[in-house]
Amino acid sequence: VRAELATISPATIDRLLAQEKQKPWFLKRHSTTSEAVNHYKTKIPIRTYYGSDEQRPGYLEIDTVFHSGVTIHDEFCCTLDATDTMTGWVELRALLNRAQRWVKEALVDIKDTLPFRLIAIDSDNGSEFLNRQVHDWCIREQIQFTRSRAYHKNDNPFVEQKNSQYVRKFIGYARYDTTEEFEALREVYQVLCPLLNLFYPSTKLIAKHREHAIIHKTYDNPQTPFSRVLASPYVSLTAKERLSALKASYDPVVLRYSLDTALEMLHHAHGNKTQIEIVYEKA
Repeated sequence: VRAELATISPATIDRLLAQEKQKPWFLKRHSTTSEAVNHYKTKIPIRTYYGSDEQRPGYLEIDTVFHSGVTIHDEFCCTLDATDTMTGWVELRALLNRAQRWVKEALVDIKDTLPFRLIAIDSDNGSEFLNRQVHDWCIREQIQFTRSRAYHKNDNPFVEQKNSQYVRKFIGYARYDTTEEFEALREVYQVLCPLLNLFYPSTKLIAKHREHAIIHKTYDNPQTPFSRVLASPYVSLTAKERLSALKASYDPVVLRYSLDTALEMLHHAHGNKTQIEIVYEKA
């Protein structure tokens, strides 16, 4: 069976599954979502780059990271990752699942938390973003809403990098699908976000040029997102003073200790669930 699966062609797969794809359960599961997504694809423009007038804080790339483990069946927790393209400011929010309601509420919370005005968001073509709630909210709040091209992850390079660098590095690839794990995930992000934005420096690509087959990249000096926000002329003095006071109220050592504690709680919640599943299977 393994050898046959390794050699089967896409055309043969489509031919063998043709009758199955016409059954009511398949059409009901796939047609409704596709119609809704396709409807908003016609309304939401595509963005592939940021112009010179958009090199300022407030342009966020957003994406969801699945905590589904080895299978995507049933419901599981997700992480909403919002990354500012100019400063590298990162906001992470735990989601109970991919429902558009939770995504919209997380975006509202992110907008209220940012130290600068939210101007635009740019997402992929997932149904958690291309829906009525998120689209109408952007219109009400006068926020530009754009999307990437399908199957072009390089259209969202800033958030894709943070997905690996921050979410997967700290949270990992395990499956989180219980209320206890969701609450523990929220606790992790409440500590991790200020640590990343106020104290962890990162570099930013400022130029690149090609010499034959070699691409040379130039990066700026390592800076924290906090420093980049303070250096931006587009952020008001009041917002900068408020942000400076926020940083002064934190101790990075205490934050790191709190992060380790929150991660232990997350792993403990996951471990308890695994033990219960093993006992249930044995019974």
